[in-house]
Amino acid sequence: MGQESSILEDVPNLPNDVTEIDLQEYFIQFPTPSLLREANQKYGNRKLPLPRTNEGELLLYPVSTSKASVFVQSEYTDVDLFAAQVDRKYYTQTLETLTTLLTNKYRRDEMSKARVIFRWLATQDLNQFNDVTANDGSVLWNLQKLKKNPGYYSEIFVQMCRFADLQVRLIKGYTKHAHLEPGDIPDLDNLNSWVGVVINNEWRLIDPHWGSSHMIGEDPGEWILIDDNGEGGKTIDKQTQQTVYSCNEVYFLTDPEQFIYSHIPVDDEDMQLLARPVTLREFIKMAYLKPAFFDLDLRLLEHRKCVLHASEGNIDIQIGIPLGKRRSFVYRLWISNQEKIKGVKLERFCIMQQKNNKMFCKIYFPTVGKFRLELFARDTEDGMNYAQLVCQFIIHCDKPAEGVKPFPENNRREWGPGPDLEAAGLLPVTHQEALIDTTDGTIEVRFKKTDETVNILHNLHSNNKTKDQLKRNVVHYTDHKNQEIVTLINLPDPGDYALNILAGNETTNGKYKNVCSYILSTENAASDQDIFPDLDNGQIGSVESQSGLYFRLLSHDSPLIICQDMGELELVFESSLRCETITSLTLQLNNGSEKKMENLVWAKYKDKIITYRIRFPECGRYALKIFAKELGTDGSYPHVYTCVLHVTVPTENCLPFPSTFLQWKPDCDILEPTVKVLPTDSKIKFAAYVPNVLHLSVIDSNNKCTTMVNDKDNIWRAEVDTGNPGQLKLSGHFEKTSDTFNTLLSYTVMSDSKLQLELKKQQQMQDEAKVKRKLQKEKKKDKEKEQRKMFEKYKQDLKDAIRSRDRIKLRDAVRVVKRKKVVGRLWNLVEEARQMIKTLNRIHKLNRTILKLDRRTMLEIKNYPNPPQGVHEVMIATLLILGYWEKTTEVTD
Repeated sequence: MGQESSILEDVPNLPNDVTEIDLQEYFIQFPTPSLLREANQKYGNRKLPLPRTNEGELLLYPVSTSKASVFVQSEYTDVDLFAAQVDRKYYTQTLETLTTLLTNKYRRDEMSKARVIFRWLATQDLNQFNDVTANDGSVLWNLQKLKKNPGYYSEIFVQMCRFADLQVRLIKGYTKHAHLEPGDIPDLDNLNSWVGVVINNEWRLIDPHWGSSHMIGEDPGEWILIDDNGEGGKTIDKQTQQTVYSCNEVYFLTDPEQFIYSHIPVDDEDMQLLARPVTLREFIKMAYLKPAFFDLDLRLLEHRKCVLHASEGNIDIQIGIPLGKRRSFVYRLWISNQEKIKGVKLERFCIMQQKNNKMFCKIYFPTVGKFRLELFARDTEDGMNYAQLVCQFIIHCDKPAEGVKPFPENNRREWGPGPDLEAAGLLPVTHQEALIDTTDGTIEVRFKKTDETVNILHNLHSNNKTKDQLKRNVVHYTDHKNQEIVTLINLPDPGDYALNILAGNETTNGKYKNVCSYILSTENAASDQDIFPDLDNGQIGSVESQSGLYFRLLSHDSPLIICQDMGELELVFESSLRCETITSLTLQLNNGSEKKMENLVWAKYKDKIITYRIRFPECGRYALKIFAKELGTDGSYPHVYTCVLHVTVPTENCLPFPSTFLQWKPDCDILEPTVKVLPTDSKIKFAAYVPNVLHLSVIDSNNKCTTMVNDKDNIWRAEVDTGNPGQLKLSGHFEKTSDTFNTLLSYTVMSDSKLQLELKKQQQMQDEAKVKRKLQKEKKKDKEKEQRKMFEKYKQDLKDAIRSRDRIKLRDAVRVVKRKKVVGRLWNLVEEARQMIKTLNRIHKLNRTILKLDRRTMLEIKNYPNPPQGVHEVMIATLLILGYWEKTTEVTD
């Protein structure tokens, strides 16, 4: 790489020993770590002879092998230990004597020689040598000189390498130190130094200074912290700066594509050891990447520069994550104290989400200003419990985002489904993105269970309502057929909400961790404003029981059931064991209270199949809870299943079932009458199946007894005169040694007028429900018609904007589509519009650049004898923009 280019130019020179075809593509693009690495690897693949001087010394050339491929720290533990245990008595000797002591046993091992020198320097706490007398030229004298001038680290390292017969070179240049803001120009009069050393015929980069010490003590400077990872702003006071002496392995044999993000040589770009060298201007503009960025194997996907512009009030930053690895991210957002902000809260305008091995960080700015974004990350698999700074960006917002409000709080920090959800044994089925839009206030979210034992809790909150206030607006259940967990949400008001999913399994000892958070956004409240029942953990469906009892719903696909006819609802269950049950039916009132419904559920048993008939006197949302125990056992009835029943029309002529008593066993059945209320002075047929009974009778309030007869089908039958108002009891005689009759069922005899009045009330409620339902249908139909009309308008406006090729119209049309939450339905058009906006923005930028070209530059371009293909294509595009016909841009001999 003999030819040098001025480091102040915008584009570096193409090396003489590399053909244009080889590396031209890398020079056209703005540098990234992966681009620089690929260029070096491509250079290495050419297998060129090692360049040497006439004296045999190795010339500078790009390094194609990585640090990881030539150095494993664990293999040099003995070397590190030896370096750290050097006796202080040798500090009175010369540096050459000490170097001989350190490297003598490694005479034929260049890696160990470089390593022992680096580690010896990195273990020196210079504060220990302040008051010690030292002879000129001694080791101690050099260390004291080092304390006064940290830049002397590299000079000492170079001296010791030369004493150890290592080819070494002192490199001077600029660094991105802690006090240099992203995008700022380094102090061109203040050079730093580091070294290049040859190890096993390859040049390697080492910074002995940064590898041996670092500064602590935060200085916010011009910046005010406004959002500490969603927790609001904090006051960061200026701290005293202190030097800490400790070893930093990052700066030993640092790979060139990483080193260039903090160090750039000033004299010779060959010292970068890059096949695609970087100019100073590129160095200043390059993304501000810290060592942890490379340690965690992250990648830049979108923004390659450190200074960004949020022209529309928002910006989206994407970071690549290595396949199969789990990373956790947090952020801090600062604003320059030179910005004047009046009454604008700035926290919680950032969404961070992981998806498809990418981290998306999207920020909406409610005000104009100069901002600084810091991203931190950690490896969640190696036990690291703190996040390290990986990158910084300066963001200029010239126009605030329209209509944005702070997102709800999220103690998980990241949004959407991510690696922690997968690690918990769940995969997203219905929603892969952090933001869920809905127009009707209702949402169903499904997760696939990859761990059969996993269960969830949930909570819902907004900026205006707590999770306790919204706990009855969300429920979840397990769809055992598809092995999915289903969460159902009814949002009570327009706006944004946070849905947190907490997961746990049999190994977490009852502890649940927040593993997924969604932002739910709705334009309208849910049309169904009936709240869900107050349930244990918000769970419906089957409930695990320690007794081994398990209920499975056979008649319906979901434990959330909508009842739209006027008859009885019939639910069929299968239990894991033969059992007996008791039930609880409650109507949920809008004020949050419950109304208990008596005798409106009737159970019929057949082996392990249980059928429940349910009647509903009112519209609304009911909770049916089933409690069961194994047949023939003593003890309590554990809770085994919960259904939520949404009734839009009450049951016609809804009267309760007969009241049951202790002797009414699961194998009993009443064929008629199946209503509790009977008219006076009427003859009513009774039919019942009661096994093991000796005699069965119906007894009225005056103890008048009507004996029932057992027919050939083992059904007891009788015709009973109801008589006056009062009670009728179905009673059985079970023991031969006793004359006692036990009550099985009871009925209420009611006067005909009173009964008709009750039925009239029922009919009135049904009529009101019908009218309400009709109005709801008409309202829904009108709303859907209006929505279709507006949707067609948004669609047409978007098409018109695309045809116009007008940047402003396109931006406005896309903005409306996003605000109205119809992006998904117009995805193809929106993508076409976005691509067109990018193209038009690029053309607009080229136009401005072309208008700035002076006569000298145009003449230089005209005399360009053999431009690379990329430059040639740019010039053709330029001529076309300026109005030249395509034919006139053709190449002629």
